[in-house]
Amino acid sequence: MKASKYFAVILDCATCVSKTEKLSLTVKYVFDGSTVPVRMYEHFIDFIEVKESTGKSLPRVLLEKLETLHLNLHDTRCQGYDNVTYT
Repeated sequence: MKASKYFAVILDCATCVSKTEKLSLTVKYVFDGSTVPVRMYEHFIDFIEVKESTGKSLPRVLLEKLETLHLNLHDTRCQGYDNVTYT
C-alpha cells in the first residue's frame, strides 16, 4: 500500500456487543501493477475504540492512527464516513 503512494480512508463507527463504540478503518488504493495486477485494493486495517464519535474527535483518532502506520495524511485522495464520501 505504501508503494502506491495515494490512498483513500473509510471510517465507520458502531457499538459492539460490549457496549463500546468502535471505529473501523479501511483503506483503498490502486497499485501500479509492478508486482501484482493493476486494480483497486481495499484492506481493513483496525477496529479502534473511541470514547465519542464526533466531528471533532474522529479526525484526531484518524490522524493518530495514520501516524502509527507511517502514512501521510497529504497522500489521501478521498475520505468516507458512515456511507458518506468526501473527495
